[in-house]
Amino acid sequence: MGFIDFVVKPLYEVVSNYLPAIKIYLQQLDSNKAKWTEQISFYEAELGKIIMLGICLCIVFIGSIALERIINCFVIDEVKAKYHIND
Repeated sequence: MGFIDFVVKPLYEVVSNYLPAIKIYLQQLDSNKAKWTEQISFYEAELGKIIMLGICLCIVFIGSIALERIINCFVIDEVKAKYHIND
């Protein structure tokens, strides 16, 4: 929204002083901005869901690696004990 507020709208305001026919576009710009402003919270919530999903997937992935290593340690220890293998 910053680009609209600081670049586009001021440009349209200045130009509309010399070309009154484009004032309708300035009104449409305000309408479009209002519509997109309403949707910010929706998209922020969706982004939050995506981030949480990514975090959960990372936790599951890291957890599965850790679990695999723990299981491997026990299996290796059992095999060593069973076959009397020393390091």
